[in-house]
Amino acid sequence: MKLYQNLEATEENIKDTYESDLLSRKDSVIQFADFLKSPYCPTSIAVNGEWGSGKTFFVKQTAYHLSTLEDASDKCLTVYYDAWENDNECDPIISIVDCIARVAGEEDGKHIGELVFEIAEATLDNPLFRGIKVLRDWQKENEAKSDFGYSKITPTNTQIKNKLKALFDEIINEHGKRLILFVDELDRCKPDFAVRVLERLKHYFTIDDRVKIVFSVNINQLKHTIKHFYGDDFDSHRYLDRFFDMVLPIPEAETTLYIARYMKRNVMSDDFSSGVGVCSIIEYFGIQIRDIKRFMSELDSGYDTVNKDILMNAQLNKYQNFMNYIYPIILAAKFKDKEKYKLLIQGKGEDIINNFYKYDQKTPDAINVIIDIYIRFFDAELNNQYSTKIVKYIEKPLGI
Repeated sequence: MKLYQNLEATEENIKDTYESDLLSRKDSVIQFADFLKSPYCPTSIAVNGEWGSGKTFFVKQTAYHLSTLEDASDKCLTVYYDAWENDNECDPIISIVDCIARVAGEEDGKHIGELVFEIAEATLDNPLFRGIKVLRDWQKENEAKSDFGYSKITPTNTQIKNKLKALFDEIINEHGKRLILFVDELDRCKPDFAVRVLERLKHYFTIDDRVKIVFSVNINQLKHTIKHFYGDDFDSHRYLDRFFDMVLPIPEAETTLYIARYMKRNVMSDDFSSGVGVCSIIEYFGIQIRDIKRFMSELDSGYDTVNKDILMNAQLNKYQNFMNYIYPIILAAKFKDKEKYKLLIQGKGEDIINNFYKYDQKTPDAINVIIDIYIRFFDAELNNQYSTKIVKYIEKPLGI
């Protein structure tokens, strides 16, 4: 069984996690891919989820699944575009078309260079072509056209659309029946660049119904980005409706197998020394996939620190139950719910403890015992220097 010490969305990890169904999303990936191939699929789809919920893995696994299809009728060209990685570009249309050209294996083609260059001329007042090979190559071939190294004839939007249509025809005829562009990390971009991505794709890429665009985004965050660009009174909800024909929630991930492999834990039996279980607390508080490693690392670090002190002072054993039953809940609240966290560290979180252990299916008697542990720990008369130390560690695990 492979252990994932650094679960980045690399090509190897995408393939392996898809084949092993690490997040129990394989069926959802296949279903989504089938929908993208269907004649009923709209032009633009938003896959919506919180940051860290695994959107990048989901869309890349979808692209991987589509790439494995052997039936000629299912063939398509899939292109992954990281908007955040490109948001230093003056205009996104340049890097988007270049990305498609490279994936299609046409980066040295003169017609691609001409297309991108002419789009740049039409959309930029002062074109900057940082790091785009096709433009440099084409520019060298056409330096004689003007004193500035590019044509003085600026094409109209209609001409650009016609060139894009010709490009789509060539690429799709060679690589399959459709082009699927996955646009990721848009909600992390600078506001002006995010708006340009949306509007360029709307104006130039919806001209061919064989082209499908999948945005993996945090819709709420993207709304804030839009408001930051257009103003707080701007209706960002209606604005985004213009660009997304359909909004789908990211499928829920089952984290049991993920934790077992990634964190090297037997989560079916590991319950923090008979305290709260790993999966229960992650599911109850909704800790996202991206945050699981950080949560587990901080949790383990706290146990190591306290256990070392306990080994040196047997009288501190009375704090072991607090660490087993209460500490993980406080830490999870710190990650996901600041209001609950504030109540818990103030000794006012009995209801929070009670509600969680009901969810965890503890008996009423067991819950009462756990709540008593919590109350006694924060009791001002019983509290001492060591309990204060534990709370300080929870708030600042590195002492910073």
